[in-house]
Amino acid sequence: QYGIQRFNHELEAQSYEDSTSKYTPAWQESITGIKKELVIQVAREFAQNAIDTNGRSMIIMGAGINHWFNSDTIYRAILNLVMLCGCQG
Repeated sequence: QYGIQRFNHELEAQSYEDSTSKYTPAWQESITGIKKELVIQVAREFAQNAIDTNGRSMIIMGAGINHWFNSDTIYRAILNLVMLCGCQG
């Protein structure tokens, strides 16, 4: 529910398809080029796996990421999946 209206505040997004509010799948699509439907699918599938396994979702990444410029940003993006689903640690 991150980025979706929950408190009836005027600056909150109305839906995942809201491209004018920051941090929604539709908003990121113009920046990253990744379709909002894919972002929503990955988020829902990872969250469902966390529910099904009682938080035992895991991502294995190798050292190859360190060979890329801005590798810290890549790590943060990957770790967001486990942190937002309560699977970190």
